[in-house]
Amino acid sequence: MQLWRVRQDITSAVSMESVSELDQGPAQEPPKTRLFFVMRSVPVSNQTVDHPPKPPLGILVAVQRGSVTSVQSFDSVEMFDDLVTQLHSTLLTVGSSYQVHYVPLGSGEKLLQIDVSFRPASTNDPYTVIDGVCFHTTLRCSSWFGAYRESNLRFFMPPAGASVLQVRGTCTGSILTDLTGLVGVSIDSSTPFSPDARVLVDDGAYDVRLEAATPEFGIESVVLVKKNNSDNLDKHAWTWNQHGMPYPRVWRVPHKMLEDYADSKRTLFEEYLVGAINSGGAYSKTAAPVLRQ
Repeated sequence: MQLWRVRQDITSAVSMESVSELDQGPAQEPPKTRLFFVMRSVPVSNQTVDHPPKPPLGILVAVQRGSVTSVQSFDSVEMFDDLVTQLHSTLLTVGSSYQVHYVPLGSGEKLLQIDVSFRPASTNDPYTVIDGVCFHTTLRCSSWFGAYRESNLRFFMPPAGASVLQVRGTCTGSILTDLTGLVGVSIDSSTPFSPDARVLVDDGAYDVRLEAATPEFGIESVVLVKKNNSDNLDKHAWTWNQHGMPYPRVWRVPHKMLEDYADSKRTLFEEYLVGAINSGGAYSKTAAPVLRQ
């Protein structure tokens, strides 16, 4: 019996089917538009919004001194221009080098997962600080922006049938402490958009998409397996540790997590398998597809 459907995609070569991304259960009433907060133990609020925003055209991510300092989606050319002008003006005053990245969202493309890396509060830091971020859509995985802390990662997935309609950083003072926004059902937009030279267009990366084959169980652990003839070796495992949140039906594992344990994408795709353990204890693994150039 098949326990898992495991699909591994290289962004530049493979398009994911948006229907299968959102079809994760029996037909039901479309989810209402709700507020979300990535860093809260219960991230999706009961508070609803009567009028959902327009579909986003992209996401702006500012990185300075190796850390993400700002995240903001936009849904119009005017909003893009205002945000970019404000970001450059603010970041220039700090006096150190910075980048403003643009993560594109095409017509019909939906944002389905946000990954963050954070620095926990301590005696030296009164606040938990978000310093790294990555985005997964129906068509692509973004680059990993800013810092990466394997021991301090958080993953946000909208409820089944929904996508992220809007995302923005929440700051305490000048410190990025949360990502918040709206989740719900979006209306496809055909608004064309081309950014100007003030931003760096993200070429994207790749992720490994793991999907539970049955609705009874979610994904508890992801396992990276080193090929060794007939005696494969477990290289590393990542366990879902977001207490209070159910195990995900779909978990997109970003390239950054995997390549920390393989020296290159080619090595990863030629010498490793990716496995998953569900919350019922069942285990399955798959070989990576042929590496596409």
